[in-house]
Amino acid sequence: MPGLLAAGSYDGSVGLYGDLGREPMAVMHGHRGGVTQVLFSRDGNFLYSGARKDPTIYCWDVRNTAGAVYSMHRCVTSTNQRIAFDIDPSNRHLATGGEDGQVWVFDLASGSKVASFQAAQDTVNGFSFHPCLPLAATSSGNRRFHLPALTPGSSPEVGSVSPEAPSVSPETGVLPRESASLSGAGIVTSVHDVSTPLHKFNNCLAMWQFQCKWA
Repeated sequence: MPGLLAAGSYDGSVGLYGDLGREPMAVMHGHRGGVTQVLFSRDGNFLYSGARKDPTIYCWDVRNTAGAVYSMHRCVTSTNQRIAFDIDPSNRHLATGGEDGQVWVFDLASGSKVASFQAAQDTVNGFSFHPCLPLAATSSGNRRFHLPALTPGSSPEVGSVSPEAPSVSPETGVLPRESASLSGAGIVTSVHDVSTPLHKFNNCLAMWQFQCKWA
């Protein structure tokens, strides 16, 4: 909304500020951890907020901040990473990653989950819609360290820690992946299974193409 600024805080609150004032016009509470992202809807009437180690994304009506309109839940409970979310250009859906490697898609009219697909084996920490094309980008990965087993009488060596290798199916060498199929004005309609070496999508940026046109 023009003339309105939103800011999150380490105490889990979200403040709304006018462009001419230094004191908050409204303060919303509800998050467990420090707020890591705030995002206005395309029309500016609603604000969405997420926090660290908090599975809840809240929807706030900036015209009436007495309480959250609804909440959306994702798999975020233990990682210290910031898990980003984004709103599609049609202002109808919000998508976010999670610790389970899934991308979750929510209907902004009701806050209900309408689809999900497996984007990585590890944490999906970033998600962003293209502003005009039916494309999206995800980032995934986590810092994991494998400590070698010590035999009796041995001692760990400095610098011997190495990143943990992703587990892969011994039968096929691949992991199942689901890709979302979208049609119409950004409406998620189905999810179908495909087979791909999913471990290749860890610790990287991946691009996704949807079968739709943004209204």
